[in-house]
Amino acid sequence: MQKIPAFMMVCALLSFFASAPLAEQGLIVLESGLKYEDLVVGSGAEAEVGKIAVIHLKGWLGGNGQTGAEFIDSKERGKPVSFKIGTSDVMKAWNEGVPGMRVGGKRRLMVPSHLGYGPKGAGEHVPPNADLIIDVELLEVR
Repeated sequence: MQKIPAFMMVCALLSFFASAPLAEQGLIVLESGLKYEDLVVGSGAEAEVGKIAVIHLKGWLGGNGQTGAEFIDSKERGKPVSFKIGTSDVMKAWNEGVPGMRVGGKRRLMVPSHLGYGPKGAGEHVPPNADLIIDVELLEVR
């Protein structure tokens, strides 16, 4: 059996990792397809199923980790969003992507359409079957 020089193996590994899109490196990927990364780790109360999360969010249409047209910015509107974690009243991505965050934390969610608004879309700003990118800032947990 022929030996492969160590430097060639290192080069092959480096080229493999370099070929992965930057947006995909270091993300947490859940079985559902939701991907997220913590931009800022909070130090306050933890968001858990059954509790009310109060958040600011900024969302874009997006796929492959690239942001497209913005469709919401609650901070710009001056009105945070609140919801009970674990209910069917919100899109599935909230129930999967917010638990575990701590107050003061910021997280980027990469939401496949089936965890977002799905085939119905949302009004004129989110077309059917759109993937989304949403930045979440956890303000409060009740």
